[in-house]
Amino acid sequence: MQTYSHAILTWAATAALPPATRIAAVVGAVLPDVPMIVAFVILKSRPDWSWQLFEEYYERPVLAVPTNLLHSWFVVSLLALAIWLWPHPIGLGLVLGLGGHAIVDTLTHVSDARPLLWPIAPWIVRGPVSYWEPQYGARWFFLFEHGLDLLALAFTGLQVWQRFFRA
Repeated sequence: MQTYSHAILTWAATAALPPATRIAAVVGAVLPDVPMIVAFVILKSRPDWSWQLFEEYYERPVLAVPTNLLHSWFVVSLLALAIWLWPHPIGLGLVLGLGGHAIVDTLTHVSDARPLLWPIAPWIVRGPVSYWEPQYGARWFFLFEHGLDLLALAFTGLQVWQRFFRA
């Protein structure tokens, strides 16, 4: 799923939560993709830029370790346990966002799937559909994902309207 879709859908899904928890959930939802985004921006600025160069960096520890860490169901579970033991609204939001991201990405990554239980096990579960690979249904998933985005934005717009403009 696109990073912006993680943010949009998390914002809509956490509508009932306090503002600080909701913002932390959105941060948690986009955080797993930050290492890839930073690497892409850095590599894209190089004169020898190519997608092959990006793919070469994809599995290097400098990129793979933070990406695997932030997509790991094991790590998210440990964080959830910590929040259960020591409750905090910001921590709750962060765990909700990270967990939602990990679940959705498990379902929407095929050739680039990450280890579910990293660092304790190398098991990779490939999703039934890819959000970016046409041979794994990306064309129809694009429509589905962006349809959900539009519904979530409409829901958010309705909330804003009701809050500020309803008499």
